[in-house]
Amino acid sequence: MSIRKIGETYWFYQPALITGALIGFSYIPFPPWASLFAFVPLWSFWLRAKNWRQVLIGGWLAQFVLTVIGFDWVLHTIHEFGMLPWSVSAAGFVGFCSFANLDLVIAGLVWWFLSQKLLRLEISNRNRPAHLILLALCTLFAKDYYPMIFAWNYGYPLLWMHWPVAQVAEIIGFKGLSDLIILLNGLSFIVITQWREKRTAGRAFIALGATIIFMNLAGLALKKSLPKPDAELNALVVQANIGDIDKVYAERGWGFRDYIISKYQQLTEQGFLEAKKRNMTIDFVVWPETAYPYEMDQRMWDREPIYPPAARPLINLAKSWSTQFLVGGYGYSPKDNKPTNTFYIAQSSGDIQRNPYYKTILLAFGEYIPFGDYFPKLYQWIPAGDFSRGPGPVVKVVPLVKNDHVTDFTDLKIGPIICYEGLFASFARGEANKGAEIFVNLTNDSWYGDWQEPYQHLYETLGRAVEFRRPFVRSTNSGISEVMLADGTTLNPSPIYKEWYGIYRIPYRTNPAPTFYQRFPWLLHALFMFLFAAVVFRRDNPSPKGTADEDQP
Repeated sequence: MSIRKIGETYWFYQPALITGALIGFSYIPFPPWASLFAFVPLWSFWLRAKNWRQVLIGGWLAQFVLTVIGFDWVLHTIHEFGMLPWSVSAAGFVGFCSFANLDLVIAGLVWWFLSQKLLRLEISNRNRPAHLILLALCTLFAKDYYPMIFAWNYGYPLLWMHWPVAQVAEIIGFKGLSDLIILLNGLSFIVITQWREKRTAGRAFIALGATIIFMNLAGLALKKSLPKPDAELNALVVQANIGDIDKVYAERGWGFRDYIISKYQQLTEQGFLEAKKRNMTIDFVVWPETAYPYEMDQRMWDREPIYPPAARPLINLAKSWSTQFLVGGYGYSPKDNKPTNTFYIAQSSGDIQRNPYYKTILLAFGEYIPFGDYFPKLYQWIPAGDFSRGPGPVVKVVPLVKNDHVTDFTDLKIGPIICYEGLFASFARGEANKGAEIFVNLTNDSWYGDWQEPYQHLYETLGRAVEFRRPFVRSTNSGISEVMLADGTTLNPSPIYKEWYGIYRIPYRTNPAPTFYQRFPWLLHALFMFLFAAVVFRRDNPSPKGTADEDQP
């Protein structure tokens, strides 16, 4: 291919590359500065495309660029977690970027098929509104339903920036806010592409501005109308910053186990001493995902639990401080005897609560290999765990000391969430429906570097606090540990890659009422489907254009 031909191809597909860059540089940890017009270049390109191949290539280029920019931490993770050379990691990263966000490709192809092949909808000024509605709906449906390893959407940066509009997630969720951003790109399209038609562009601009103002005012009103908390607790969150190699060696029994436990004990004791100086009672302590480097599942003998000897230090610690310890560790599933990523509760009464929670939503290529059950050889070729899945959303009861009398308890209902599960609103909804009063998330982000992923993962999980109006307690191995209250207020985030502990005073509501999004998560998409059907089955479709496909670069 000649240099001239390469140049022509680049300029031809440049709008798709621009969209990819705008989206990538508008996602966490960047402010969402271009979210409202990021799709305009790509949609303009699609509307000029002569065939489906151009639509496909444009969508693929856009998703590739946004993935390279927005998820460059995956390269570090492949190198760190897989212990692979940088050259191999780079090849794996290119493969990831090639399929991670194919929702843009699917959106373009579905729009092309519907408009060109099914509706025979000519691309003209007369039909421009119908095309924009179809483009926006195809884009948002593909975004919401394309299976991604790391579930993200365009709504989370609103929470990252703490804009009032994020409070509307109580009504439509962060997926709904993401959908709204995509729809508003349609108005931006009119403003940008039809600026010479002042009347049309002016109306679109006014509608765009009015929507933004209304949504932010609605968010402020929702936050102000929240019912006042009727209870309060004090939590000690511990972050020991255990290195990846240390954790791997401990998991394989090659040492470092006592060292890791001593680190958590020292930081916990420091936290208790500080709480004592502040005249505070610690209701529970949280250690992060897989913090305890021993298997602690109890075995039953004559209906009495028998704990592994390695569990005794944790039990003694809970007894000595007369509080409850919520700790991530390892176990073995009774259903298939596979290892489990486990959420344990060590109680001040001197035992470990029976039936610990086992992680349900496992991370692909980290805790299981897709289709590995059918092709076991994959586990010999790919360095990944083979964990058992848990039972799904559950609620655990944590006894809290009441009125400083160790024999007088009140029950707190928590929703245990382990790492990756926090990305899924449906999982937290299941726990909220079962009566969870707060969410407790145990996470290990030490494999992902200190640039983008810790911030992305943090706000993609904290979003559950606003959607279901329950405090969200997050404990990580290396940061960012944090608490978000039900009104979206964040409290004292931890530093990254530092030993740390934090004492949080957390107001909450007992038996909180369900949010609108909790009760009707399907309603917004039902409205979108109605709008989609109205466009697809419109009766005044014009006749076919009769123009032949022309191949372009």
